[in-house]
Amino acid sequence: MTLWPMTSLRGGAVILSLLLTAACGVADDGDDGVEGTPSDAGPDVTGDGGGVPEPDATDWNATFEDALPDDHVVEVELDLADGDWQAMLQEWNSSRTKSYYPSAFAHDGETLANIGVRLKGYSSLLFGAGDPFGPIDLGAKWPLKLNFNKFGGERFHRIDRLNLGNNVFDASYMRERLGSRVFAAMGVPVARAAYANVTVDDVYLGVYTMNQQVDSRFLRQHFGEENNAHKGNLYKCVPNESDTCTLGWKGGDPSTYHHAHSCNEGYEECGIVLKTNQDDPLQNDYSDLVQFLDVLNNTADQNFADAIEQIFDVDSFLRLAATNTVLSSFDSYFGRVNNFYLYHRPDTEKFVMIPWDLNMTYGLYGCGGQSMIRFPIESPKCGDAGGLPLADRILAVPQFHDSYMEYVREVAELHLTEAKQQSWINEFDGLIGTLLGNDPNYPNPLSRYRDSLSDVRNPQSLQDGYNLMDFVKRRRAFVLSQFQ
Repeated sequence: MTLWPMTSLRGGAVILSLLLTAACGVADDGDDGVEGTPSDAGPDVTGDGGGVPEPDATDWNATFEDALPDDHVVEVELDLADGDWQAMLQEWNSSRTKSYYPSAFAHDGETLANIGVRLKGYSSLLFGAGDPFGPIDLGAKWPLKLNFNKFGGERFHRIDRLNLGNNVFDASYMRERLGSRVFAAMGVPVARAAYANVTVDDVYLGVYTMNQQVDSRFLRQHFGEENNAHKGNLYKCVPNESDTCTLGWKGGDPSTYHHAHSCNEGYEECGIVLKTNQDDPLQNDYSDLVQFLDVLNNTADQNFADAIEQIFDVDSFLRLAATNTVLSSFDSYFGRVNNFYLYHRPDTEKFVMIPWDLNMTYGLYGCGGQSMIRFPIESPKCGDAGGLPLADRILAVPQFHDSYMEYVREVAELHLTEAKQQSWINEFDGLIGTLLGNDPNYPNPLSRYRDSLSDVRNPQSLQDGYNLMDFVKRRRAFVLSQFQ
């Protein structure tokens, strides 16, 4: 296997360029619009991703603890057929498509003979995996999606998919994990994250963040199976640099909320895209989404509070919004208008918002040049975000806004404390701190990693983001000062 030389694109200048581009709206770097569609689901196209009936009840929390452990870095090995790795990367470079290729898989020595592997994301592919316009670098840190029964093989511990992120934006490699912990501490359903050392075709690519997929397994874990709580419609925001994910009213035609035209490169659908029940004619017509958007946008003000609580989990949303505000997270519904799911629970008949792709939390994604430390707390919205009815209308209700503000205080007082955050940072540093020195794709100099964890103010915040403990200390102090 021939490796191309490492390119200069992994230096700080490229990260600076990328963040500048991202501030203007680079395409979504989260999950892809094709994931979960019938062609992507393997033998069974129900959205679960496999054809084997479910046996007894599973302890899904324990399952995901095994697959995504807190206490060590997983060793992941992929072994593709000769030439397939090059073909996968060449396909992306030449046509911006992401096809699955068969691969052997090992996870801490536990093996599967035949899983599906493909590239994932967009900006992390363009700027985090070598020169997008130069020769293919087989040894670069390409972001990957693993689909365990794509080609009819067995699931991994009954899990369908895992994601491997390359942390191109985050010098600390911790924001995804820290953000996930804070959302979880606030009772918000959120994907679990872990670390993995990844090797492809005997070439070590480095340390990745490994993320749980938001899919039917995630729904079982968080909502259970009683009264078919896990069998509802799951929608993913797949933006196309327009207003496709604002949740504004566009009329009663479902096709105005999702489509296959004008999508970003590598995405077959965009808008609010259904991820489960795609082949069920009783559930795949988007009528539940249209009804939700009708209530959200068209209910009279005097009736809105009662109406929205009948169809949406307002309390969960307020917890999510408050966490988002304290963490200054604007690569989300509240800023860039992306990186979220909506799930319609059959057991409660209410929609729930689920956050996604947290690698730009802790102030890494900006809002019109405004300080992420002193960002106002009265609203979770970036001022440039425009009309976002889910935030605008809900927080216009006094009792909802009061609850939101109390949750803002709770996040800052209980979860953004120096002691708790430093403890988590030390925990993660104990896992990856020594590994990054041998990571062939960590951006030089390695001192950036140590700096990124510290409480020292970063004079180049646009390039590297706020150093983590600097953000924690100053953001917490500012948030709590607003309650005095």
